[in-house]
Amino acid sequence: VDQKLPKGTKIKAAGSLHSWSKTAVARHVYFAPWRMKLTKLIDEDENVYRPDIGETRKNLIRAGSGVTVRELNHWLWLKGKSLPVLGGCDAQTVGGVLPTGTHGSVFTYGPMADLIKSIDLVLAGGRTVRIEPAGGITDAKLWEAAHPDIDLIQKDDYFNAATINMGTMGVVASYMLEATDKFHMREVRTLSNLDELRTKLKDGGIYKFDGAPGHTPQEMETIAAHISDGSDGGFKGHPWPAYHVEIYINPHS
Repeated sequence: VDQKLPKGTKIKAAGSLHSWSKTAVARHVYFAPWRMKLTKLIDEDENVYRPDIGETRKNLIRAGSGVTVRELNHWLWLKGKSLPVLGGCDAQTVGGVLPTGTHGSVFTYGPMADLIKSIDLVLAGGRTVRIEPAGGITDAKLWEAAHPDIDLIQKDDYFNAATINMGTMGVVASYMLEATDKFHMREVRTLSNLDELRTKLKDGGIYKFDGAPGHTPQEMETIAAHISDGSDGGFKGHPWPAYHVEIYINPHS
């Protein structure tokens, strides 16, 4: 990034070329992500983190912006971890799937960007910064000693702006993400019709289908599923409520 480029040069960082949006089109300088691959547990990273982050620490992982969701999922599984929520595709890079606001179908979680705890970002002028919320996981004194040339910004406004930004804040080098212990999901499909679907989902009814508030995925695995009889708000024969909900609509008769 830090090159003497002509005035007015526009720089964009690519993801996996998954999107056809014009936001991803570049006519000047285009950064491909394929060499920005990185996966490591926090204990494999440099020792610059606060010692008092507690149980959260065991689930913190650093992911380079060029790692695809598929690659990250496989690596996490081998480490006994997983992401608590995913979108509908795993081909995107981490640097593409997070700052664009990709979400999943677990209504008790926000978008995938809510997993971000720290961002290493290269600004347009070539300066690198680490951005975290106020009271972030990095120890300011340890960071300054290790990286006197890289600013640590721990301010909520900066962090919120840098999480979902469609790539306008700079080129992300890597993220620190909060994963969870790995878990399994059992898929159950229930056939319905459009009239029943409208009735069940009206007035915010869809939010009654998600039963994860206060429970981790691992805890959900140990809770016996309630199978709806169709009269309690759920679809007959379907676990209700469920951890993850998807609805497929066939537009043909």
